[in-house]
Amino acid sequence: QARVMVAGLMNRWLGHGLVQTPESKFEVEELHPDNRSAPTSEDLFPRCPARAEAHSIRRYTLLDSVVEVRFATNDHATLIHDVLGHLESSVERADHVMTTMEHESMHFVYVDGRISDSSAQLIGVAPLAKFRLLSLCVKRHPHVLNLHAGALSNGRSCLLLPASAGSGKTSLTAALVDAGYDYFSDETALLEPGSCNVRPVPLAFTVKQSGRKSLQSRYPELETLPSHYRADGKTVQYLQPPASALPGDIELPVTHMIFPKFSEESDTSLVPISRVEALRRIFEQSVALRQRLSLGDAATVIEWTKNLACFDLTYSSFDEALPLISAEFSAPLRRTLAEAG
Repeated sequence: QARVMVAGLMNRWLGHGLVQTPESKFEVEELHPDNRSAPTSEDLFPRCPARAEAHSIRRYTLLDSVVEVRFATNDHATLIHDVLGHLESSVERADHVMTTMEHESMHFVYVDGRISDSSAQLIGVAPLAKFRLLSLCVKRHPHVLNLHAGALSNGRSCLLLPASAGSGKTSLTAALVDAGYDYFSDETALLEPGSCNVRPVPLAFTVKQSGRKSLQSRYPELETLPSHYRADGKTVQYLQPPASALPGDIELPVTHMIFPKFSEESDTSLVPISRVEALRRIFEQSVALRQRLSLGDAATVIEWTKNLACFDLTYSSFDEALPLISAEFSAPLRRTLAEAG
């Protein structure tokens, strides 16, 4: 089991380009003095199961991609579908195939027949599948910047909540959805080439133990949702967004950007900041670049910020923060229509 876990780590490092495979003769001999060939993933891991061996199969759509997931067991199917179920698709095609497997008390995730991730715990398999689905779909979707940010819409434009981990971003996003805003994402905002508009990436909310208490009254189902164990050691719950908050496949401009920070001891305040400061924070805290920005893309991003209203939010209470946000980012269209009706 230790051998499999170490091999899993090595495979992830290889995937991120952090280590190189032993391709040269010198490296092979150093690793294998008896001149045996270097082990491949096929040597270290059980083979990827064939489609016919799957317990069940479902397809999920995110952005422009369809991922077929082949579940090895009923437990895998239940845990993963509870996280991805709102993304289920009826289309027949698949851009990628994700396969799960249980072997010698280990749980594996394969992508297109190649080993991708592994967990020693059953409750670790759904976070791996969620992460892999997101990374596959983001990689296939053209974008200028990938911002680590919550994203919401009032039906006309979008509000982004860029923040580093532990800032209360997901909890605030979920509270705003409960208040009537449409849900785009709690973690990923992809700026479209040319326009810097954003499209929904509506994966389930990732609710950490620190945020559960603040959301319990708005989402009582958290009381019964299962816990999952992430590779970073955190225990989380995955909360599917309300169906009424899913906007469909649309693209909207961003007009507001708020940098949130939860602080239990602080007064709640929403303070304007300069666009230059907002841009600095974005690149310092919240950007994942798929490649170097071209001069044209950089100019597009800078031009995009000229139309943004940017704020710094410190909050200790949703009841105080939500009215401040709604005063700047106009009331959500679906709530306004509901009140009018």
